[in-house]
Amino acid sequence: MQAASLIMTLRANADATVPFWRNAPTIPRGSVALRAAGAGALVFGAAYGAREFGYWGAVVLVALVLVGAAAIARHNRRVCVQGDRSPQSRAEGVSAIG
Repeated sequence: MQAASLIMTLRANADATVPFWRNAPTIPRGSVALRAAGAGALVFGAAYGAREFGYWGAVVLVALVLVGAAAIARHNRRVCVQGDRSPQSRAEGVSAIG
């Protein structure tokens, strides 16, 4: 559910960077509900996994969060590189990264 929400948000903001700690410029319909349900499932799964599997439950939780952060970082980098290569930015001498 978290992944579906993240994919929806990244696709809706194909030309804009997505902040890590704030809402994206465009929020697709249903993505907030998916994110909330996914967060609840993640917390419940981590609590159950910690009881069943010990610290490995926490390792899985951290891995899932890092995958989401990596997806946002990859998206933002792609947006910056595309913006840097646009004809307008080259004509004006503007860099989206710097």
